[in-house]
Amino acid sequence: MKTRHTILILLAFLFASCNLSDNKTGVKKDFYNSIADWDIKYVPIIPPFRASSTYPGQWVINGSQEILHLGKNRGGDIPVNSFGVSKNYIYGKTENGQWFLFNINSLVYSEYSTDTELYKILNLFKLGKNQIESCDKYFQQLSDNKRCYWYPKVGEEYQKFEDKLPDKVYTVLVDGKEKATDFKVKETIQKSVSKLYYFTVRYDNERNDLFYVSFDYSPPQLIDKNKIYTAYCEDNVFLDISIYTPFPVGQSKGIDEKDRIVLSKQIELK
Repeated sequence: MKTRHTILILLAFLFASCNLSDNKTGVKKDFYNSIADWDIKYVPIIPPFRASSTYPGQWVINGSQEILHLGKNRGGDIPVNSFGVSKNYIYGKTENGQWFLFNINSLVYSEYSTDTELYKILNLFKLGKNQIESCDKYFQQLSDNKRCYWYPKVGEEYQKFEDKLPDKVYTVLVDGKEKATDFKVKETIQKSVSKLYYFTVRYDNERNDLFYVSFDYSPPQLIDKNKIYTAYCEDNVFLDISIYTPFPVGQSKGIDEKDRIVLSKQIELK
């Protein structure tokens, strides 16, 4: 009986070891050497983001707990054909032929028509113009036990990079201590080649748990005077800004629907 019990313990240990290690190499599995699971292929990028594919030739970049905002009417995973990596940015070409830039820190995604536009932004943000290759090529490289160029050394973690401070930050002023009656952008917003704009939001009530801000239909964020918000303006002509109390927040605070504040403005870029 004792011998049987010992055997069961050894089998359990061996089973656990197989789950933690690659069956062929015996290397402990981590983010960067896990490239397949049943019917899905992976190209690990920067934790927790990786390209994944369940159908030949079709890849998406995902990994966020939040739904990524990809434009006014789009959200979800990033459909991608090829990409490169520099610091805390992933960039490359989408499935529909557009060029994209994605900041893993802020989760802000922006899109451009040509690679020339994209490379201008990489220079603007002082990012290296690193190699862009197809997801299929990266996966083949990993299948041949060759690591991708952005991978950290074995046993190390990917380096953390801080965002470059913006040259220009615009201010949104919100009036109303009890109810938000109006808001305005303090300065004229000048068009940017990057299509990315930075804001602080000033609400004249020191404490705020009601009012949120949204730029170009992005997910609402609680107004915080200490935060710099990044906005992607898809058409780079008009930027929609909304200040409001989201419906679930209003419900939790006992605010009737007719009393819930929703203010929206379309701001022209000059």
